[in-house]
Amino acid sequence: MKSICIFTFSLIFFFACGPAPEDKTLTEAGKVHDEAIAISKEVSNALEVFEDLPDSVLEMQGPQIEALKQEFADWKELVVEVPGHEHEEHDHDHDHDHHHGPNELEGLPSDQILEIQQELKKQIEALRTKVQQLSE
Repeated sequence: MKSICIFTFSLIFFFACGPAPEDKTLTEAGKVHDEAIAISKEVSNALEVFEDLPDSVLEMQGPQIEALKQEFADWKELVVEVPGHEHEEHDHDHDHDHHHGPNELEGLPSDQILEIQQELKKQIEALRTKVQQLSE
């Protein structure tokens, strides 16, 4: 009888402490976050290329380039992790300025977290377009 009680308690404990069911909205938010980070790497690389432009080009486009760099820096300050999401970080050569501290999104509903990540992705896509247009 004692072993049945221990077994039953063990099963209850196992299922109670087991992994939480996957939140599909948070999973989607994590994917959107990863996509935004990938785009930000493209933007960062493109902005670095501007630094190697001839002085004559920099004189004409310098203010635009600086404005894009500032917009990128501002965007990076807004980026936050999706709670519980482990994103891929295969290389650490990139700017890694998004926040890993206490998560500002913790406790928000999943749909709001997804909306925030979608907005951040939309902003970095718009910035990528500006950078591409300037480099043409």
